[in-house]
Amino acid sequence: MRERGLLRLAVVHIHGVSAWLAVIGAVVGATGVLRPEETSGAITVNAIDSGWYNSVSGIGYPDRENYAAGEYLPQDQPTENRNYFVFDLSGLTDLIAQATLHLYTGTAAGPGDPCETYRLYDVTTPIDDLRSGGGDAAATFTDLGSGTVLGERVVHWSENESIITIELTPSAVDYLNSTRGLIALGGRVTTIGTNPEYEYLFGGTESSSTRQLVLTYIPEPAALSILALGGLAFLGRWRVRQRCHEPF
Repeated sequence: MRERGLLRLAVVHIHGVSAWLAVIGAVVGATGVLRPEETSGAITVNAIDSGWYNSVSGIGYPDRENYAAGEYLPQDQPTENRNYFVFDLSGLTDLIAQATLHLYTGTAAGPGDPCETYRLYDVTTPIDDLRSGGGDAAATFTDLGSGTVLGERVVHWSENESIITIELTPSAVDYLNSTRGLIALGGRVTTIGTNPEYEYLFGGTESSSTRQLVLTYIPEPAALSILALGGLAFLGRWRVRQRCHEPF
C-alpha cells in the first residue's frame, strides 16, 4: 500500500502524462526489465449518467440523459445549457496514463459559424446532488462551466450525428486518478455570441448515445519498476487546440 501511495504522489507532479508510454517504451527497450504486454493497457468506461443544467430552470429531463449544451431561446428568453457526464471508475485499480472522451454529437445549430468550441471542467458538486438536482441548481450550473480545464475541442457542423474524440489534459488525468469511485465531467460551449440565438451542440442526444472514457493505464508493477529506474524525468505536451477554420 505504501508503494501505491508513493506512485500516486509521484504522478500528481507529472505534467504531460501523454509522454508516459514513450518513457515506458524507452525503459523497456533499454533494460528489458518488463515485457511489452506488462507495460500498458486500455479500457473503455461508459457513462452511467449524463444531463444538463440550465441558467434559468435548473436541471433538465434527467430521465432522458440528454446532454445538450449551448444557448436556447424558450419563449424568446435566452438561456444557456451546461452539461455533465458521470462515470464509475471503481473497477479500475491501475494508474491512468492517458484519457480521451468519446461523444456522439447529435445535432448542432448556430448563427452561421461553421463550428463551436466545447470545453470540459472538473466537477465539485456532490454526485448525488448533480444527478438528482437536489442541491443548489445555480451553483451547480456555475460549477459545470468553471474550475480546472480538462479538455477542449472545436466541433464542426459537418460532424453532426457522428462520434468525436476529445483528448483530455494532464490535469484531467490527475483528476481521474484522484478517485476510484463515481466522478463527473462538466462542459460548456465557450463561443456563444452576444446576440440571442439558437447556438448549441449535442441536440437530440439520449441515454443510448455514445458517452465513453477511453483510458490508457499502466499496471502497477510496471509503473513501480519505472519509478525505481528514474523514468519520470520528462516533459510532455498536450495536443494543440484547433481553431474553427482549421481542418479536424
